[in-house]
Amino acid sequence: MARASKKAMVEFLQKHPRYTDHGQSYYQASVKLYLWVPAELRETAYELLDVREPYADMEFGPFADFAEKHQGYCIGFMGRMGGHAVLCRVSSCRGTELEGSDSYENVKDLYDMVKDFDAAVEEAKEIFLDYCRNYTVEEEVVQVPTKVKVLKEREGVAA
Repeated sequence: MARASKKAMVEFLQKHPRYTDHGQSYYQASVKLYLWVPAELRETAYELLDVREPYADMEFGPFADFAEKHQGYCIGFMGRMGGHAVLCRVSSCRGTELEGSDSYENVKDLYDMVKDFDAAVEEAKEIFLDYCRNYTVEEEVVQVPTKVKVLKEREGVAA
């Protein structure tokens, strides 16, 4: 495998989509359903937003693998409807920046991390599409036992 030049990696990082929030800039990938889910699966996709299973598979799959490989970084979601997957630091969800004077190794580390971020998001999208293709969302009435406190008169106490 050919070694990428620092110039090519910097260019990739500079051209990569970004999400800016409150002055912080994040590497991002759009996860807005209408942009990547095929039209025939969109209704199911929107219904899947209300169930937990797809998210658990993504969180404990590609997102956990990414976080394990890149200690201190995670994949989060931003935007009014959570339509942007973003690469951020675990401790403060601060963005990641490329410094102009970074060494080849620093640029390569960031480049590799952003490539891994992109791959994890794409894998998560495939997981979600598999749910869209193979499941439907149905409503069920589930009775949940609830403890409540009630006032009862003591036995044997004269009024």
